[in-house]
Amino acid sequence: MQILKYPIFLIAAAAITATLVAPITSISNLIWLGMSEMQPNLFIWLKVILFDLFSLGLPLIFVFAIGFAIAFSVAALIAKLFNVKNAHLYGLAGGVAVGVALILMVELLFKTHPIAGNRTLFGQILHIAAGYIGGLSYFNLIQKDFTIKSIIRFLACLPLILILSITTSWIFDPATAAESFGFNFSEISDLGRNTLIRDMTAFFMANAIFYLLGIITLNPTWFFASGTIYASAFVFNLMAINFYGTSQNEALIAEAIFTFCSFGLGFWLFRRGTV
Repeated sequence: MQILKYPIFLIAAAAITATLVAPITSISNLIWLGMSEMQPNLFIWLKVILFDLFSLGLPLIFVFAIGFAIAFSVAALIAKLFNVKNAHLYGLAGGVAVGVALILMVELLFKTHPIAGNRTLFGQILHIAAGYIGGLSYFNLIQKDFTIKSIIRFLACLPLILILSITTSWIFDPATAAESFGFNFSEISDLGRNTLIRDMTAFFMANAIFYLLGIITLNPTWFFASGTIYASAFVFNLMAINFYGTSQNEALIAEAIFTFCSFGLGFWLFRRGTV
C-alpha cells in the first residue's frame, strides 16, 4: 500500500500548485479591469476567481502532475545519490517543473501565453513560487504514514471537486448552469428562475457539505446522506422517464455514478469500523 502514496501525493501536490496558480491569472485580469472604466465588485472578484479555479485549475493539475512526476523522480535520485533528505530539493524541483511546463506550453503548443498571469516577470516568479510550494508539500506528505484514510479521502475528493464546480456555476452563472441541465433560462418566469436557482444550488451545496464533512470526519453517515440524495434523484428521474414521458438524459448516468461513489465510500468506512 505504501507505494500508492507517491502517485496520490504527487496529484495532491499538483492540485495544491494549481490552486495557487489559477488565482494569479484571475487577479491579474481583475486588476487590469480595475484600471479601465469597469470596476469589478466583490461578487465579480469571487466569480472570476472561483471560475478560473475550476476551469483553469483542473487542466493545470494534469499538466503539473506530469512535470512533477519527472522532477520529483530526479529529485529522489539526487537525494539517494548524495544521501540528502531536504525539502528544499523537492521545492526547487517543483519550481523548475512549473517553469518548464509554462515555457513548453508557449513554445510547443500555443505560441503565446495561454495563462494571463504568466505574461509578466512578476507573474512568472509567482508561478515558480507556487511550484516550489507544491514541491515542499509533496516532500512533507510522503514523510507521513500512508493509511487507508489517505486513500478514502483522496477518492472522496474527486467527486467533491466536481460537485463544487457545479455548485459554483449555479451560484455565479445560473443561466449557463441551467442550460447545461436542459433549461431555457430566459423563458422561465421570475418565480421559476428563483425556484430553480434556489433548489439546484441547495442540492449541490448540501452534497458538497456532506462530502466535505465525510472527508474530515471519516464518518460514513455523511456519505450515506449524499448517496441517499443522489439515489432519490436517480429513482425520480426514472419515474419521470417511464410515467411522464420525459426523454432519457445524461443526468441519469451521473446520478448513478454519484450514488455508487457515495454509498461505496460509506459502506467501505462502515465495514471497517474505526479507520
